[in-house]
Amino acid sequence: MDMLEAYTTTQVNMEVVRPLANFPPSNWGDRFLSFCLDYSILETHAKAMVKPKEELKRMIVDQNMDSNEKLKLINCVYRLGLKYMFSEEIDNQLDKLYKELKIEDYDEADLCTVSLYFQVFRQHGYRLSCDVFNKFKDFSSGKFKEYITRDVKGLLSFYESTQLRIQGETILDEAFAFTEAQLKDAVDTTLEGNLAQQVKQALNIPFHRGMPNTEARLYFSNYEEECLKYDPIPKLANAHFNYSQLRLKEELQILTKWYKDMEFQKISPYARDKLPEILANSVRLTSRDNHIIRLRRLTSRYNVSSHLVRYNSRGITVSSRLVV
Repeated sequence: MDMLEAYTTTQVNMEVVRPLANFPPSNWGDRFLSFCLDYSILETHAKAMVKPKEELKRMIVDQNMDSNEKLKLINCVYRLGLKYMFSEEIDNQLDKLYKELKIEDYDEADLCTVSLYFQVFRQHGYRLSCDVFNKFKDFSSGKFKEYITRDVKGLLSFYESTQLRIQGETILDEAFAFTEAQLKDAVDTTLEGNLAQQVKQALNIPFHRGMPNTEARLYFSNYEEECLKYDPIPKLANAHFNYSQLRLKEELQILTKWYKDMEFQKISPYARDKLPEILANSVRLTSRDNHIIRLRRLTSRYNVSSHLVRYNSRGITVSSRLVV
């Protein structure tokens, strides 16, 4: 046996020694394992959504509604995580509005309105040009016009628009820094009440990076006045939130049972027990499509298996049974 073979044999026979991490047990324990979904309650919430859903659908396709008002309605529906219920209707309305839009339409619009248009179209995949914000900048000085600093709602909407920027959109890069500084200063000095809460939430976690159900609840709380303008929305949003919460608890119960049955903690003792957090990440990745339950379960199981394999100290193969 030559030296290389001897060295290789020695390495194979050596037991892999790794410092014990001693991770504490999960704070969640087995609380989700004991959850039992009451399907009668789930059905009650499902039935409560039927009537307001039909009413809201009629509002979305209403040809007599002003375009600004319709975009506000669509934005409200989107922020509440209800868009998937009206995907076809909303897409048709936005197609029509986008084709009718002209850059001149923005000449008289204020910052809040322009930002609303930009957000709604960008969120739904339309490449609306950031040039619509040029009117708010003094290019001779290279700064944004002073008067918009007095429009806090406009600044907030502008700040949220900058979250949708893409590479090369210099004006939005500059606007992000500008609006963030202005809003932080306003929160620290003059803002009070509901508007202050809206600004604080936007600065803390931008809507697009938050958890769908959490963001929907916060939006309804912080923008209740806007939501109440549309009669079907409060009823639909409340029933939908309760329905989604029950479904998520059911998913956690199913995944927790699967996790226990697979005995992952014995197979891979060096990995943290992060099942609820992994499901939360799957919920975030599936974004506003709260109805894609099977996809979330598959994604969560795959992520759990990947997480455990990555931290497994001995290279033991962890089975990833992904069939729900």
